[in-house]
Amino acid sequence: MARNKIDFEIDKSELRKLGKAINKFKKKKDTGVKKAIAEAGIMMENKAKQVITEERKVDTGRLRSATFQKRIDNGYGAELTSAAEGKAAPSKGTKSNTLSGEIAAVEYAKYINDGTSRTRGINYMEKAFKAGVNQFKVALLRYTGMRL
Repeated sequence: MARNKIDFEIDKSELRKLGKAINKFKKKKDTGVKKAIAEAGIMMENKAKQVITEERKVDTGRLRSATFQKRIDNGYGAELTSAAEGKAAPSKGTKSNTLSGEIAAVEYAKYINDGTSRTRGINYMEKAFKAGVNQFKVALLRYTGMRL
């Protein structure tokens, strides 16, 4: 059985054009991933605030207003935090529970999320995380054409 042999030459300028096209493609995908992560972070924040408001577990807006998302890792991550007075780290003596973010600096955030022996938790961080993951999948497909 004979093998077919194909010879071809590529001009250096054409090779450079190909390299530029590949880099442009990578940059577009890179930007698309960052945009998708940013959308997911916003969705997580909005969902957390929506659940806190709908469940009416708290009387003031302190927990709601202290819940925010921020971009981390040069845009390759989003963190959802419930922090008191703009602090990104838990207050001394509070316990941190991580799920794509921190929850604790508002002293009662963990108890609202997880519940206590007397009340059930509303799991707003988990619900927000799931909404963020779904939004990430949709946005990733829209921006890059990649499907998870």
